[in-house]
Amino acid sequence: DRANHRVLYYPANRIDPGVASVVFGQPDMSSRIQAVAPDRFFDPYSAAVSPAGNILYVTDFGANRVLRFNGSSSADQVYGQMGRFTTSTANKGGVSGTSLSGPSSVALDAFGRLFVIDYFNNRILKFSGSTTATKSASTSTASRMSRCYPSHFAARFGAPSRGSTTTR
Repeated sequence: DRANHRVLYYPANRIDPGVASVVFGQPDMSSRIQAVAPDRFFDPYSAAVSPAGNILYVTDFGANRVLRFNGSSSADQVYGQMGRFTTSTANKGGVSGTSLSGPSSVALDAFGRLFVIDYFNNRILKFSGSTTATKSASTSTASRMSRCYPSHFAARFGAPSRGSTTTR
């Protein structure tokens, strides 16, 4: 729910499937706070759920970061801001494996590796268990790929993708 700066969770087994049961990025279902914090979004754009279904990753495009939620509505890890939850600088510290500029899509492969399209840097980053990218694919097609279903770009790294979703 990009306009309301939040991600909503709709459980599959709920009696009323049209009602969200959990909100990420807001203190309640009716708030619309735009902020840069561990429990807020500036501009959420896409999301992916781990293969086990217990970890949520959300791209916060306008804050140049990806947030990881592990069992809480407050993020426990941030990618793209050198470990700082309250900054939103594009390419903080310079263009590197720890910086982002407009992360537009996110996906996880079957092994839990995180793939992020870094839109304004025209690259795709692969993260394997840390907030520093272990591989980067610089490509002129990254911008076009960001509009695709996120699991498609994991194939560029030769990785099968499962458990990915998008919020758009």
